[in-house]
Amino acid sequence: MSVRTIGIVLLGILLSGFACNSHPQLPQLPKPKPKPVPTQPSSISVEVKSGGPAVFTTNAAEFQVRPDGYVQAFLLKGARKLSLDEPRVGVPSESDYAVVDGKDIHFILDFQQARELEAVGSLGVGKRLEIPARPLGPSGLYLHRTLVLEAYDKFPNVLFSTVVYENTGATALRFEKTIDQRHRLSAKMAGASGQAWEVWSYHRAGTEGSKGEVVRVTRGFSRRNVLDPPVATKDLPVVAIWTVEVGEAVGDVDTRSDGEVAIPVKVDTDGRVDIQLETRTKKVLKPTETYSSPRNFLCVYGGDGSEPALLLTALPPRTAAEPAKPQSR
Repeated sequence: MSVRTIGIVLLGILLSGFACNSHPQLPQLPKPKPKPVPTQPSSISVEVKSGGPAVFTTNAAEFQVRPDGYVQAFLLKGARKLSLDEPRVGVPSESDYAVVDGKDIHFILDFQQARELEAVGSLGVGKRLEIPARPLGPSGLYLHRTLVLEAYDKFPNVLFSTVVYENTGATALRFEKTIDQRHRLSAKMAGASGQAWEVWSYHRAGTEGSKGEVVRVTRGFSRRNVLDPPVATKDLPVVAIWTVEVGEAVGDVDTRSDGEVAIPVKVDTDGRVDIQLETRTKKVLKPTETYSSPRNFLCVYGGDGSEPALLLTALPPRTAAEPAKPQSR
């Protein structure tokens, strides 16, 4: 055996003995982070034209934000598009506005500045759209508004929304009321041969365990539908209007209580059925402050009045969500 070979053998024996007797603590290598589970991208389509409309299209419904701000819902049934919405022509018809310092403040949407984003959260994947707006008047009113819309693949019949107001002026603004999800509905839009008000209605104020109430709408129908005090364990408040072909439902998913919240329904003098989400508040908005209307939803569906409640049973309980904040400015 050569001298070199003997040396290598002795060195190996020494190193082996050192390892056995000393047991040195080797540094722990960081465990590799698990790779995120691949997420299926949303199948919802969002198309925005420079002058409007902005259109959400799911596998079951289409929601159009018209140039005047009215949000119109369509049920996709084969090659047919069914709706009860009949927006007014020639007058402000947007679905959202505010009463500030005793005046109705209407807005014009800036579709060119709209921003499409991915919506990922407890409701799954979806699409989010933020559309800024400026007031139509009066002059000297510095109030910026952003309409925030969200649609999720798990709920293809539902469009969620909220409106964020920001005081961009130097003086405080006193909010008295916000109107969201204002809709003018007519049975004739769905091909009914009778009167525009000949629809059925479903009313649920959010009482825990309540099955709601089904009421046939008549010519002089009027019902305020003041919502119960918001509690996280209560069911989602919802009011639905429908015919044999199609129905639409409006509801509240936010427990923030800035004042009385109601979903009034009435038959107007022209025979159409008016519905909206109304929040009475005494919010004073100081310069640079923001205020968000309650998060709400619009649902379009086929079948009877119980269907909107069934469609929404998978939603989490009403929670005191943080006010929505636009991600673009």
